Amino acid sequence: MRKQPLVMVALGGLALLLAVALVHRWEDTGERPATSTPQRPPSRRDLGVPTPPPRGNHSLRGRVVDSRRRPAAGIQVSATRDMPGESLSARACDTRSPELPLSSGGCIGEPEEMVRALVEAGHGAAPLVAQTLTSADGTFLLEDLPEGMVALWAIGERHATLALDVRTDAQDVQLVLETGLFLPGRVVAETGTPLPGARLTLFHQDHTRFFDALAGADGRFAFGPLPPGEYTVVATSEGLLTDSLQQVDAEKLDPIVLHPPRRLSGRVLAQDKPVSGAEVHVEYTPHVTVTDDEGRFSFEPLAPGDYEVRAEHQGEYGFATVALTEEGGDAEATVRLGTLVYVEGSVRDESGHPIARARVGAGAPRGRAPPADYVTTAEDGRFRIGPLRLEPYIFNVMAPGYQGQLLDGVASPGGRVDFTLARAHLLQGTVTDAQGNPLSGVDIGVNDAIHAETETFHEHVDPTTSDEHGRFELTLPTPGNYTLGLTLPGHVEERVEVKVPGPALSVALRAAGRVEGIVTSTQGAPIPGMTLSLVDTRKTVASQQIETDAEGRFSITEVGPGTYTLISGSDLGDTEHHVMRTVTVQGAETVEASLRLETGAPVSGIVVDERGRPVANALVDGTHLPTRRDGVFASTASDAEGRFILHHLAEGACSLRASKDGYAFEATEPAVLARSGANDVRLTLRSQGHIRGRVVRGDGSPITRFTIDQRAFRDPQGAFRLAAERAGTQRLTFEAPGLTRAMREVQVSAGADVDLGEVRLEAGRHVRGRVVDAETSRPIEDAVVEVHPPDEGGLMMEVAPIAAEATDTDGTFAFPPLETRPLDLLVQTNQGHPQMRQRIGTGDETLELRIYPGAQVDGTLKDRDGKPAEAIVQLVANDGDYSASVDDALGTFQARNVPAGTYTLSASMGQNAEGRSVAFLPQRVKVPPMGKVTFTFTETTGGGTMRLGVRVPPLKPGVGIYKALLSGTVPPTVSGRELRTRARFGDIRASTKSLEGVLVYEQLPAGAYTFIVLLEEGKPARFTVHREELFLAEGETLERDIQVTPRPLP
Repeated sequence: MRKQPLVMVALGGLALLLAVALVHRWEDTGERPATSTPQRPPSRRDLGVPTPPPRGNHSLRGRVVDSRRRPAAGIQVSATRDMPGESLSARACDTRSPELPLSSGGCIGEPEEMVRALVEAGHGAAPLVAQTLTSADGTFLLEDLPEGMVALWAIGERHATLALDVRTDAQDVQLVLETGLFLPGRVVAETGTPLPGARLTLFHQDHTRFFDALAGADGRFAFGPLPPGEYTVVATSEGLLTDSLQQVDAEKLDPIVLHPPRRLSGRVLAQDKPVSGAEVHVEYTPHVTVTDDEGRFSFEPLAPGDYEVRAEHQGEYGFATVALTEEGGDAEATVRLGTLVYVEGSVRDESGHPIARARVGAGAPRGRAPPADYVTTAEDGRFRIGPLRLEPYIFNVMAPGYQGQLLDGVASPGGRVDFTLARAHLLQGTVTDAQGNPLSGVDIGVNDAIHAETETFHEHVDPTTSDEHGRFELTLPTPGNYTLGLTLPGHVEERVEVKVPGPALSVALRAAGRVEGIVTSTQGAPIPGMTLSLVDTRKTVASQQIETDAEGRFSITEVGPGTYTLISGSDLGDTEHHVMRTVTVQGAETVEASLRLETGAPVSGIVVDERGRPVANALVDGTHLPTRRDGVFASTASDAEGRFILHHLAEGACSLRASKDGYAFEATEPAVLARSGANDVRLTLRSQGHIRGRVVRGDGSPITRFTIDQRAFRDPQGAFRLAAERAGTQRLTFEAPGLTRAMREVQVSAGADVDLGEVRLEAGRHVRGRVVDAETSRPIEDAVVEVHPPDEGGLMMEVAPIAAEATDTDGTFAFPPLETRPLDLLVQTNQGHPQMRQRIGTGDETLELRIYPGAQVDGTLKDRDGKPAEAIVQLVANDGDYSASVDDALGTFQARNVPAGTYTLSASMGQNAEGRSVAFLPQRVKVPPMGKVTFTFTETTGGGTMRLGVRVPPLKPGVGIYKALLSGTVPPTVSGRELRTRARFGDIRASTKSLEGVLVYEQLPAGAYTFIVLLEEGKPARFTVHREELFLAEGETLERDIQVTPRPLP
């Protein structure tokens, strides 16, 4: 499903995140655009034949070498050339982004449709102009080249490189091979069936040489080796819509899903009457048409996705959003005029004078609606912005020499937004190089966040960039001293102290040097992934850190003049074991500074599973001991026979580990120890097993598109197979569009596969509703409503919900289809309400969830003389799902926003003002849904004692046990969860005189008591309990031997 890009509108330090598509529309001129017929992608007939590349008499010579600068023979070298106006990399994205080529990853929205159409029609390539193979000494000659620039591609069996903008008469080109990029993938239809014969075209986003591939019988294809870089893939198959993916990697390409075309049709209405002659377009696409006499319109072909349809007629505007889904096919939309409006306004200074050329924007809070394109004020300071939905917006304005401003407003017919801007303080200046030549593209910003004089925070200052003349202008909100930072690639960063207001600034940037080289082993092999630190000898911290690439090479740029130490590793506190080299940079030169690390002989071995079978593609990591030495580590992957070789580890001892998805590393220690040169290391991975099954509908038909724990699957039979994360219990969540979400708990034994059989997803039922404040009946926005299995979730049980939704501005929410079984809804607001739980039945529900603000619980604590005492006070709900936050002080305690219910109120570790220990009996209290309640604790003054000998039978491992003396008689209907809560939080604490097997309770008042032993086992919890009812007379010492005989709770 195609997704639209994100746009962020920012003013000063405030960023409005807007989940919307980038709008490529005409500037508002107040005139209605000319109507047009539906646009179709260009075809081969429309475009004709691509222009053949020019020929010439230029020759280009060079050499291809590997990362160690050894000649590379038999490498294919190709020259390709951009064709102006034809190659994707030589065409502008659009009028909005003329600086971007059409092939760029930043060229999104409507231009992507053009890319797909051109590639499908065989256009847009940067064609091949010459090709050859390197000789034994790595040299090559390309002849008959036209005058100008070409791109050079060097491609071997596993390595490749690309050089852009090479002159066709160059005679000394050197191409250094890098590890090639391999991009395998798979093309399928919506049903998950392979698409054999599908055509794949891949191109580099900086230079669009086309690489083509055809999908095999299983829909699979592969590109590579390719030079490192960003690539786009375009996929086509007869009868299906062409699709493209940018910045591709192997994960994005497996699978590529091609869709059959769909139709989006509908009507345009004004006051419920059809409107003919209305112009209708689909945002972010080239589709545009005009309604017929019945107000109808139709667009095709379209792929599944979320679309916004807009219409305009005689100055009235409207929109509708519609989703084209794989399951739903074609879709209808009704566009009502009047649902979009333009908002007018003005921008003036504090004297009332109009401000021309100010930029005004509008964005909806939380991205509920797309932002409007920025508009510019006219000479009279007026503007007209839109079209906007009839919703709240944040309007913002920026004008040179003025402080920006944000205003909240609601887009409505005839609505206005008027700005009054305060003058800002301008800092103007010029940036040049050391020879006085102007520098464009220099980034200039304020580095210090705090006023040096007042020690208060600066208001945010928007950074700026120098123009083609090197000039810049910064808008500063207040006068004072600032530190500017000026940066430009290839130059040394400058920091300049300035005072505002002040004279114009002139800054010269010095060209920066470069430190580069290669890190090799004792044997001369390159070491990849090595951390290097370049340390200024005048400082104690690293100026820059970098890692070597796959070929062991590094390049540190923007290095200013000075003397540095190049150090292997990142831990600069341990210099004893580092390899170091002094580097001096004079100016803009490139300094070669390779390092050679003392390494031992390779370490090799095999990776096997618990049955001794080889494990292929396991990652093997090795670190030499001590681990801090040189900062060197090595990693590799096992081959098809499970074998591996690790290079570059230091001489001596090393530790090795293996890992692979679906396996656990098995060793007596965290790692296997070996020594350099060892060739018989055996690493064992224990399979965690796999979980397989089929996902089907209620009628047994397969669901071909679904997710398991948000991981996407497609299969014609609904089949799945995934590696178990670990042995033990796992909870899997199954989802498919338009069907219920299902959760399954799976018990996985290490190394064993589990067949779940059929997992059925039903059509389900619909649950929607509204959350309101019970006290005021006002809707609550942004409340989070979660769905859980009965008695799961809550503040004391953090588990993932089955579903969750946030309420809209009117307090409403709606869930996707839910299973037809009893469920719990949990509601949490951001306005201080206590969490609410409500059980729902098995059918469709439309609910009004009235959430109470909760009660205020106040209380006092007194000793036996009536004087204030203090203690740790706890207020815990019966089921243990809620524990109130209690503020206590000498003599008082308070809890706010406590939900209604029955609680155990306890006070422990009490003492009075003189420091004497005091005891309080727990209380069972009821709290109303709102209002205030007060409770009093008075020191227990009884003189009774209990000595209880408790004999518990042997318990199975994993069984939890709770022992507690509770005041009063406990009814037999009390649940296990309530008993557990009372035992944990409301028990009468045993005396320090208690011994193993004997519990002593002192200072007890006369009355009835219940001693319980509660056992908890399994998940979900199963409870058994032993009850012993006791009565204590005043001053009595009661001794009792209790043989625990647990019985199941009813």
